[in-house]
Amino acid sequence: MRKNIIRTLFKKELLELFRDKKTVIVMLVIPILIYPIMGIMMMNIASMIASSEEDATWYLSANRIDPALMEIIDEQSDQVNLLPGTDDPREAVDTGLADAALLREEHGGQIRYKLFLRSADPESSNLATVLRDSVEQYCRQLSEERIRAAGLSPEETLDPVTITWEDLSSEMDVMGIALGGSMPMLLLILVMTGAFYPAVDMTSGEKERGTMELLLTMPITSLEMIMGKFLAVSMIAVASAVMNILGIGVFIMSMGQMLVTLGEEGGGIDFVSLLPAVGIMLLCVIAFALFISAVIMCVCAFAKSYKEANNYITPMMFVVMFASMICFAPQVRLTETTALIPAANVALLIKDAMQFRFAWLPIILVFLSNAIYAFAAIYILSRIYTSESVLFSEGGATVKFFESRRNLKRGSLPTIQEAVFLMLVILVISFYTGSALGLQNGTAALVLQQAVYAGLPLAACWYIKGDFKTVFSLRAPDVRGVLGAVLLGIGTPCLTQLIVLRLAELMPESLQNVEVTFDSLLDGKSFPAVFLMVAVLPAVCEEVLFRGYILCAAREKWKKRTAVLVTAVLFAAFHMSLIRFWPILVLGTLMTYAAYVTGSIVTSVIVHFLNNGVGVLLMFYGDRIPGISGDTYSLQLQGVMLVIGIVTVAVSLLLLRRHTAE
Repeated sequence: MRKNIIRTLFKKELLELFRDKKTVIVMLVIPILIYPIMGIMMMNIASMIASSEEDATWYLSANRIDPALMEIIDEQSDQVNLLPGTDDPREAVDTGLADAALLREEHGGQIRYKLFLRSADPESSNLATVLRDSVEQYCRQLSEERIRAAGLSPEETLDPVTITWEDLSSEMDVMGIALGGSMPMLLLILVMTGAFYPAVDMTSGEKERGTMELLLTMPITSLEMIMGKFLAVSMIAVASAVMNILGIGVFIMSMGQMLVTLGEEGGGIDFVSLLPAVGIMLLCVIAFALFISAVIMCVCAFAKSYKEANNYITPMMFVVMFASMICFAPQVRLTETTALIPAANVALLIKDAMQFRFAWLPIILVFLSNAIYAFAAIYILSRIYTSESVLFSEGGATVKFFESRRNLKRGSLPTIQEAVFLMLVILVISFYTGSALGLQNGTAALVLQQAVYAGLPLAACWYIKGDFKTVFSLRAPDVRGVLGAVLLGIGTPCLTQLIVLRLAELMPESLQNVEVTFDSLLDGKSFPAVFLMVAVLPAVCEEVLFRGYILCAAREKWKKRTAVLVTAVLFAAFHMSLIRFWPILVLGTLMTYAAYVTGSIVTSVIVHFLNNGVGVLLMFYGDRIPGISGDTYSLQLQGVMLVIGIVTVAVSLLLLRRHTAE
C-alpha cells in the first residue's frame, strides 16, 4: 500500500464529510452540550416533583381513629387533612372523596386498622406510605408502654438481637457502581452512532450519488481506497467518543461541585483519581470504534441507498445494545473468557474501569481481540470491494417469500437472504413454542421444534417452486461416501467432547446450566425415548434445514470453503449456547463438508445421527466405561479419544476428498 495515496484519500473523505455542517454539530458539538442540558433538566424535574409533593394535600377518611395515632400521622406529614369517617370507607376512596381511608376494628385486646387506597393514584399511594409508617410507629409505642407496665425493658424485649453496620465503600466506589451499569451501554451506542453516518456516506452514499465508479477508475488499489475510508470513519467515531467522554466528565464534575455547594454529599469525590479510569475507558472505546467502524462499513457496502443502509444497521444497533446490557448483571466480570466477546468485552472493561478494578491480562485481551476483529473486518471489506456484483448491484436480492407464488419460476433455488430469514423465523417460532410447552411438556416442545425445523424449509421450497431433489440434495451416496460419513460420525464425538472438557474448565457455570436444562427436559424418560428425541429427530430435521435449504443457498452464492464455513457458523449460532458454539462449529463444519463433496444430505444425516447417538449412550451408560466418572474423564481415556478422533476423521476426510459428487 502507498501511504501517500491513503493519506490523500483520507483527507478527501474528511473534507467531503465536514462540508456537511450537520455532521460537525451532531457528532462533535452536541455531545458537549447534551450532558449539561440533561443534568439541568433532571435537576429541574426533580425539583418540580419535590415541590409538587410538598404542596400536595392528602385527604384521609378515618373511622374512630386513636388520637395518639393521629398525632403520629401529623408528625409524619402536615399535608394530611382528616375527613369525617363514613360507614363505607371503600366507597369514599373509590369515588375520589378521600385519597385513603382507615377502618378501625377491635378483636379482643387487639386493635386492627384496615387501609384502603388506590395504588395507581400517586396521591393515594404516598398517603398510604405515611399511614403505614405511622401505624407501625404507633404499634411500637403501645408495645413499649405495655412492656414497661409489666416491669420489663422494651429494648431488650422487642429487640433481643440487633445489628449495626459500617459501609466501607467510599463515595467514589458508590459513584462507580452507579455509573458502571449505564455508562457502557451509553458509550457504545454513541460510538456506533458516530461511526454510522460517515460509514453510510462513504459506502452506500457513494453508490447513490454515482461517484463509486469514478473513484474506482483512479490509479489506486481497492485496499488503499478501503484504508482511506476506514481511517476517516474510525477517526470520526473516535472523535465522537472522545467528545462524549469529555461531556460526561464535565457533567459529573459539575454535579459533584453543585452537591458540594449545596452542602450535600459529594465532597468525598476525588476527580483526580478518576483520570486512570477515564484513560482506560478512552483507550477501550477507541479500540471498539475501530472495530465497529469496519463492521458497519462491511454491512453498508451491501446497501444501495441511505434507506437500505439504515435498515441494515438497525439490527446491529440492537445487538450492540443487548451485548452492552451484560453490565447490568452484577455477577458478570471481565475475565480472560469474557474479554473475547465482541462489544460485551468493551462494556465490561468500562464497567471495571468505573469501579477501579484493573486486571491487566483481561484488559490486554480486550485490546488484542478488538484489534483482531477490526483487521478481520477490514479483510472482509477488502474482499467486498473487489466484488463488482456487490459494489454495483441494485441492492440486496429480493426475498421470494414476499412475492406472489404465481410470479415465481419453477425450479428456482433459495438465496442466502431467504435462508437467513427462514432461520430467524424458525428461531422465533421455536422460542415461543418452547416457552409455551417447555414448562408443561418438555417432550412435546422438543418434538414440535424439530417438526418446525424440517417443516418450514419444506414449505419454503414448495412456495418458491424449488426442486426438492436439488435443494435438499436428495441423492444416494456411494459406498465411499457412506464409509467416510460413518468414520466421521465415530470420530467427531471424540473431538467435540474433548473441546467441551476444555471449555468446561474456562466456563464451568455455563456447562452446568446447559446440563441442568438438558436434564430437566429429559428427566424420567427412557433410553428409547431420549434416543429418538436427541439422536434420530435432529439428525433428520436439523439436516433438512442446514445441510439442505441453507447449504443450497450458500452453495449458489459462494465457493466451497466459504459456503461450508457460513453454513457451519449459522448451525453453531442457531443453538444459542456460548460453551457449545465451538464444538458444534467443528461438528457442523465436518457435516457440511461431507454433504457438500458427496452432494448428498444422507452423509450429514449419518454423521449427525452417530454423533448424537454416542452422546445419548454416554448419558445413560457412560459410568460403565472405564475412565469416566460423572463429567470427569481420565487422562488415559482422553488420550485414547484424541487418537481415535484424529485417525477416524483423517481417514474419513481422505475418503470424502476423493469422492466425486455427480
